[in-house]
Amino acid sequence: LKFSWLKPTSKQGVSSAPSSIVNVAMSGQHMTMDSGVRHFHGSTLYDGMKSVMVDVGGQMVEVEIDPLEGPKIRKVDGSPPGPNDFMKLPRPGRSHLDMSGPNGLNKAWLHYTSTEREISVHQAAKINKVRMAAST
Repeated sequence: LKFSWLKPTSKQGVSSAPSSIVNVAMSGQHMTMDSGVRHFHGSTLYDGMKSVMVDVGGQMVEVEIDPLEGPKIRKVDGSPPGPNDFMKLPRPGRSHLDMSGPNGLNKAWLHYTSTEREISVHQAAKINKVRMAAST
């Protein structure tokens, strides 16, 4: 297969490229690096833990972890987290084609990488520390 840029020759976007190149581009064929399929396996970091202690600026802060939703964050007034108070990472680089909803927070805790899990727990700890301090 030969790939090249298709340049429009008129304002209507008609291509001057040979029809074989246009057919390949329009047929939905794609290149792959190898024939093997690699499956993503979610991280097991924090699996089986109900809570963890995180050092935030020299203070140890407890973060509760839900096995399906991830780290819980305290309410704004510092009270314990409710049933829907979870730390979710935003999905950067969203496009207009992303149909995940208005906030882009649809990635499940089970699909987080170990780095995403660690970041979520640390962010939840920082939020919890500030919210607990505000309540006293």
